[in-house]
Amino acid sequence: MKIIVGNTAEGENFFGRLAELAHLDRLLEDHHVLLLAPRRVGKSSLLRAYRSRARTDGTVVVYADVQDARPSADAEPQFVRTVLDAIYATAAGKAVRPGWWSRWRATRTSRIKQLQLPGGAGAELEHLATSWQHDADLAFARILEGESRWIVMIDELPNVVAALAEIDVSGGRARAFLAWFRALRNRCADKLHFVVCGSIGLDNVARRLRCTDTINDLCPWTIGAFSAEDADAFLVALGDAYGAALSPDVRAAIAHELEWLIPHHLQAMAQELVGAGSTTIDVARVAAATVALLANRTYFNTWDERLTASLGVPHDDHARAILIACARDREGVSRNILGQTLLAAGVGDDVRPKTLAWLIDVLVHDGYLVLADDRYRFRSALLRRYWLRNFV
Repeated sequence: MKIIVGNTAEGENFFGRLAELAHLDRLLEDHHVLLLAPRRVGKSSLLRAYRSRARTDGTVVVYADVQDARPSADAEPQFVRTVLDAIYATAAGKAVRPGWWSRWRATRTSRIKQLQLPGGAGAELEHLATSWQHDADLAFARILEGESRWIVMIDELPNVVAALAEIDVSGGRARAFLAWFRALRNRCADKLHFVVCGSIGLDNVARRLRCTDTINDLCPWTIGAFSAEDADAFLVALGDAYGAALSPDVRAAIAHELEWLIPHHLQAMAQELVGAGSTTIDVARVAAATVALLANRTYFNTWDERLTASLGVPHDDHARAILIACARDREGVSRNILGQTLLAAGVGDDVRPKTLAWLIDVLVHDGYLVLADDRYRFRSALLRRYWLRNFV
C-alpha cells in the first residue's frame, strides 16, 4: 500500500469500504444513484473500486470523468463524447459502437444562434444546425438494444452543469441539459443505470439554478468518514507498508488531531509522519506533523475555492463569513449568531432567513460544519485550525 494524497486510490492502495460497495450494488438493482458526500472522503476512489470488482452476472461497469468540462460552445457534445468513449472502450461497447461515431466525435459541435441574457440583452453567436441530443439518443438506443446490462458512473458531473451556467447566466442551457439527461435515464429501464457525483454537490447546483425537478429521479446516497476502527486499521496498514510502527498512543493522537477521519486527512498525516522514511514515531511527532500540514496550503485550498464553484457570487463570501464565525470557537456558534453574521455581511432582512438556511444546509452537507448541541462547529478540527490560520 502506498500513501496517496490528493489522487484516487486504486488497486491495493484502496482500503476498506466493503459495506459501502455492497450497498451501492443493492441500490443499482433498481435506481440511478446520486452520490452526495463531502469532498475528500474518497468518492472517486470508491467508484473506481466498484468498477474493478469481479462480476459474473454480465454487467458492464464503466467510469467516465468529466472534470475537465469548460464553458464552451460544445460543452454538451463533449460530455456525450467522454461518456460514450468510456462505454465504447469495453469489449461489449465495441459491439454496439455505430459506424458514424468516429466522424461525429471529431466534428460535432453545438452552437446556439442567440444567447438571451437577464434584462433583455442578447448576444449573437455563430449558428450551426445540429442536434447533439438526437445523435446521443441514437447512440444510447443502440446500447440499450444490446444484451449487456450497464452501470455508467459519471464523476464530476456538476462541473458540466456549472460550465453551462457560466455560458448562459439565465440557467436555461444548464436546465435543458439536465432535462435531456433525465429523459435519457427514464428511457433506460433495467438495461442501464447511472451513478453521478462530484466534488461540488449536484443538488446544490440544481437548487441554485432552480431545476431540482431534473434530478429528482436520482436516489440520493452518501458515504462518510471511516469509522474509528477502520481509521485505526488504515493507519496500521500504512505504517506497516513503510516499515514504521504506529503505536496505539500515536494512532490515538492522530485521531484526536484530525477528529474527522476521512481518507485524505489520514493519508496526509501519514505522509508527514512516515513518507520521509522515518521509522521512529512518537506523540510529539504527531503534533509537529499537524503544524506542517497546516502550513501546506495545497492540502486545504480547495475547501475555499470550491465555495465559489458551489455557491456562486456573492453567496461564497457569505459562506466564508459563516465559517469565520464558526472557526473562532471550537464548540461552534448558535444559529442566531450566524444570522447576525449575515446581517453584518449585508444580507437583507427579506432574504436573510432563507439564505441562512440554504448556506447552513450546504456547509453541513459538504463537510465544513456539523450541528452539535444546537451549535454549528467545524466537522474537522484540522480544517478549523487551517481556517483560523488563514482567514480569521
